[in-house]
Amino acid sequence: MLCKILVPPQPVAAAHPSLSDLEFRALLPEHASALHSLLNRVVAEGKYLASQTAFALPVVEQFLYQNCLSANPQFALWRGAELQGWCDAVRSVAKSQLARLGMGLAADYRGQGLGKQMLKLLQQHCLTLDIEQLELQVFADNDAAIGLYLNCGFEVVGCRQKPMLRSGKSVDVVIMSWSLG
Repeated sequence: MLCKILVPPQPVAAAHPSLSDLEFRALLPEHASALHSLLNRVVAEGKYLASQTAFALPVVEQFLYQNCLSANPQFALWRGAELQGWCDAVRSVAKSQLARLGMGLAADYRGQGLGKQMLKLLQQHCLTLDIEQLELQVFADNDAAIGLYLNCGFEVVGCRQKPMLRSGKSVDVVIMSWSLG
C-alpha cells in the first residue's frame, strides 16, 4: 500500500440538513483530478491562494503521491464523489515535527464551520504522527481565515509586508503557528 496514513471516513457535524451527506476522507493520489479541479477553481477566485496561476495536473499528482510516501496527513471534504475541500500538513523533512498547513474550501462551503472541523481533524492526526507544530501564511486581509486559525489555536508570529502579488498589487501576509506545547 502506497499511503501510510489511511483514516476511515469521518462524518461531518452538519449545521444544516442540506450538509448531512458530507464526510471527511483521506485525500489519496487517485484523487488528483478532483483536487486539481478544486484548486484551480479557488485559484481563479484570485483571493485566497499564493499561486495566481492554475496548477498543472502532473504537479497535483506528484504532490499527493509525495505526501503519501512521506506519511503527511491530508484530508478532504467530500459530497459523494465531489471534492469540496482539502487540508494537508506537509513536512519539509521526513519525520520532522514541523509542517506547513495548506487548506481550502469550495466557495459554496465556506462560512459553515466545515473548515474548522477539517482543520481540527488534521490537528488530531498531526499529533499521532509527532507533528508538534503547524505553520502557515495567510493574506492579511483574509479576516475569515485568520479568525478560523485563531479559533483553532494558532497564534500570529509575524507579518511580511508586501511579499506577494495578487491581481497585480503587493499584499501583506500574516504568519501563524500552532504548537502542541
